[in-house]
Amino acid sequence: MIDKRIGTYTGRNINELSTEAFNDYKRSIFEDFRRGIKPVMLATKAFGMGIDVDDVKNVYHYAVTGNLCDYVQEIGRAARKETMQGTAILDNYYNDMSFINSLFGMSQIRQYQIKQVLEGIYETFKSKKNARSFLISPGSFTYIFKGKSEDECVNKLKTCLLMLEKDLYDKYTFKVIISRPQSVFTKAFICVHKENEKTVLSSKYGKYMKFVEKGKCKELLQDGKTFYSDMGDIYSIDLKSIWEEFNPNISFPQFKYWYFNSNSNSKDKVDIMPSIRDYISPRQKVSIEARNELILSEIRERILDDFEYVANTLYTQKRNQYFTPEEFAKLIKDRYGIAQARIIANSIFDLVDPEGRCIKQRVNDAIGKTQYTITNGNLKEMMRRSVIKSHIIHEISKTANCSSYSGYMRLVPDDSSSIALKILSIFDYITYEVAGGEEPEIFIRLNDPNKIKSIVLGNTFYSNNYVTKAKQKHERDVAVLKKFFNDLNTDEQRWDYIEEYFLGYDVLNGAVIETDKAIKMSRTIDKEHSYQTTMLNSWNDIKSFFAEEDQIIISKLEELNVSIPEYLETVIKKSDEGDDILMSWPSKDVLICQPDTSNRRIDYFNSKGWHAYRLYEIDYEKIKGELT
Repeated sequence: MIDKRIGTYTGRNINELSTEAFNDYKRSIFEDFRRGIKPVMLATKAFGMGIDVDDVKNVYHYAVTGNLCDYVQEIGRAARKETMQGTAILDNYYNDMSFINSLFGMSQIRQYQIKQVLEGIYETFKSKKNARSFLISPGSFTYIFKGKSEDECVNKLKTCLLMLEKDLYDKYTFKVIISRPQSVFTKAFICVHKENEKTVLSSKYGKYMKFVEKGKCKELLQDGKTFYSDMGDIYSIDLKSIWEEFNPNISFPQFKYWYFNSNSNSKDKVDIMPSIRDYISPRQKVSIEARNELILSEIRERILDDFEYVANTLYTQKRNQYFTPEEFAKLIKDRYGIAQARIIANSIFDLVDPEGRCIKQRVNDAIGKTQYTITNGNLKEMMRRSVIKSHIIHEISKTANCSSYSGYMRLVPDDSSSIALKILSIFDYITYEVAGGEEPEIFIRLNDPNKIKSIVLGNTFYSNNYVTKAKQKHERDVAVLKKFFNDLNTDEQRWDYIEEYFLGYDVLNGAVIETDKAIKMSRTIDKEHSYQTTMLNSWNDIKSFFAEEDQIIISKLEELNVSIPEYLETVIKKSDEGDDILMSWPSKDVLICQPDTSNRRIDYFNSKGWHAYRLYEIDYEKIKGELT
């Protein structure tokens, strides 16, 4: 029970109030704080960065913020009145930095995700008969990303596309790809109830509707007993024009939200097309293409067999244990390849068990990573349910010797079709697109499809520099904070450091590298959380842990006749520095890191007396001497 003198303020609508009620609550809490009725405010940075109260006495941080710039702005809320002295307080723990890294890891765009997006774009390009301009459905790409909500994953997709567009322009000096979210291009579809068709089409909204195709009539459902018929025919509807003519007082996103959520009981609900809304039902157009020369009717049994394999593997290998997504991926890599296994491991739990009824998760501060554990035996059934209950999966299972499907999907709460389509994408059985939903489609223009094709097929090595820069910026931000909190002893030193930081000086000035003395790498390894290779016998076994485009490097190492690495995933005790290590030989003080590992981290390893290489920058003669 929170003391009544303490207010709470966050940007999240935890109690699911209406927009108006939530805004009223925030205004009320702010006024109580400003007037001293609630002298203590428990808040996120959304409150701390925006308030204008001049008599705040103390700013206490439960945990350190993401970078020094934000921290200074946040503590700057204290003592804005000239006659007042304020205090900034922080309990600084080592694990706080691990927590920052965990948060960054959850929001970070990764190189493999960039490649997956490129693959999806290229597959769509081919399915559109090589048309260079086309629309993609964000929902058919969001399985690539991990996020708390569909909106968060869509935002990651947009960030990913922006990084692709800018990086390819930097590399080739012209726009290889152009992407633009286009709400105006959003197509909407409806089923017009047959008995009310004349009323609907003769209404003031009818001029914005166009016949598309006849509705389904007496089709047998998956239970083998029930027949399904659409309530009428399928029409396209121009939502944008209806919005402009009848609801211009609200934004187009708000208009679409209330159109698709007509059953909401919110007091600030807006009725869209009220005279005919009960006579039309929204539909989404779904287009599906089978991959790898499969036919659609085979896929249902294949995915159910995959569920059996995944569940049995986890129950056998990880029952009553916590495991990371990377450990999960390594368990199933032999069946799917390491790249696809990582996609499955990072996505499947959030899709089939979003409420955590079977799969529990935690952040392990010791290693700064999210871990999962299976709490009961329902995982297999939860995965199966998403496919068995799906109307669209039943539809494609009826197709005879077809590799493509197009139809109009109902928008009903208890249909798991959206989840089922994402799962089939995760397991690389289909590509698909959905048109006519709430989320605007994204316009894509490929000015040079051959460059995209070369990257997708692995003929051109590609690493996105903006992903690398974001990662390096984060590492630098953490290093700046570590020095600020750990190495400076007086307030005078800290204020001088802040001044130099904002003036653009190099405040790290080399001090971030710990050069106290060399230390044997073998003494620093966290063996419990690292992946030892004792069960592997050859370089051929090692290859299966790497994406296909990286296996040429493994072949070159094999040709040197050196021993296989002692560890793959390598965790350093009480440090985040091991996050980039792909393989290591601690007894020889040798390690190989991710291609985008920062110079600062490579320097850190070298300062310990270790020999560190990036994957694509290995000096083969030198490493041979070090390993033999």
